[in-house]
Amino acid sequence: MIFILIAIFQPPIHRRKAMGKKQDFLESVPFFSKLLTFSGQKALREFDIDKIFIKKNRILLEPGSAIDKLIIIKNGVLRVYCLNEEGWEITHGVYKRGDVLGEDMIVNSENYPYFIEALTDATYLAISKINIWNQIRIKSVLLLCFFKLMQARRREAEKKIMSFSSSSVAVRLAKELISLSDKFGINTQEGIMIDLKITHRVMASLIGSSRETVSLSLSEMKDQGIIQLNDRKITICNLKKLESYGR
Repeated sequence: MIFILIAIFQPPIHRRKAMGKKQDFLESVPFFSKLLTFSGQKALREFDIDKIFIKKNRILLEPGSAIDKLIIIKNGVLRVYCLNEEGWEITHGVYKRGDVLGEDMIVNSENYPYFIEALTDATYLAISKINIWNQIRIKSVLLLCFFKLMQARRREAEKKIMSFSSSSVAVRLAKELISLSDKFGINTQEGIMIDLKITHRVMASLIGSSRETVSLSLSEMKDQGIIQLNDRKITICNLKKLESYGR
């Protein structure tokens, strides 16, 4: 009888291991790198973390959502975008493993102003706003991490706005392809393959153009031997020539 009770009341070992893996992943995320002192690691271990799966093309958040969690991408790709007054999509960024989203909503009390869409099947970790603020009271450097990330995102947005107003579509497209190759590029025999299936509609929303104009520009780059197009994946065959486009 005693042995039966011990078996029944043993803690779920697999759950403890799963939590440990989540915390270990957090330690590898650049956003949390400033916390990797002994006390910082202890703070990371105190986070209560949910692991959530979302299928491709599903919307995770919409404008006006009351977001109360920080999102850390574990696998897959998420896109953040909004709609302008004419109903056109404007993509603020495409994010991958290790990227953090929702940071400004942790600091502010406003509702979330953007859509977050899964461009691929994705898994993300979510930490509640309350849980994060409890840790900020213990480890104030965490608040500095949020402000630095918000500042970096603001600079990215300002650069994109300046590019929209001062650069041609070809220049913006070239710069975006180079940026995507930095994030998702894989070296192949043909060149640098952007390992992400991305539609012309989404590409257009990244550079503030129309789908038709992007399709025409990509075709011109293909005819010049700068890129290859295969199953919605783009391979950069001549990086130097593409860089000359982006100047």
